[in-house]
Amino acid sequence: MLIYLDNSICQAIEAPSPNSEIIESLEDLASVIRSGSHLILGDFKVLKALASLSSLGLSARAAFKASLNKFPQQASALKHVSTYTKITANNQVPTRAESDGKKIITIPLSLIQRMNLKAPVEIIFEELNDSSIYEIISRWYLKSFISPGFINRNYRSIHGGGGRTHVVYTDAQNRNDQFCLCITDSDKKFPT
Repeated sequence: MLIYLDNSICQAIEAPSPNSEIIESLEDLASVIRSGSHLILGDFKVLKALASLSSLGLSARAAFKASLNKFPQQASALKHVSTYTKITANNQVPTRAESDGKKIITIPLSLIQRMNLKAPVEIIFEELNDSSIYEIISRWYLKSFISPGFINRNYRSIHGGGGRTHVVYTDAQNRNDQFCLCITDSDKKFPT
């Protein structure tokens, strides 16, 4: 998943000593950068501020500095996705919106601690061998539109169980602690 750090984060960290919830959430985001489970981008100003924020640990600052150093190569990735997640310091509840033809999932910075973002995206397939189709498409997409090495195709395949895929998907939605995608055959409009 592509995760974009909103400019509102700069305002949240400008206080002489940002609250511990914000710092812990930023530490968690830094560990996501290190794990490579998701691509974390942000405005240059945000990444620069996080790379030098003394309230963060040394390894967290180093992770944000690594993202800052990759900014020229990764900044265009946002143009090539149809859905992404935006982390903001303003909202109190997650929201979904559409803007400029893109679906945006907005997650408050304060909720990051409750999420399992270090875990890769879960992809639920009706049958595990369906993952080969996803492999082919994702490799082609990265090769065609995004420089190799900037996005890790790190995901965990989940067996949906054919006609019971909806149960597995509903469970993932109810947990609401990480990103999940459900891929079903064309013989169904959606899992029932």
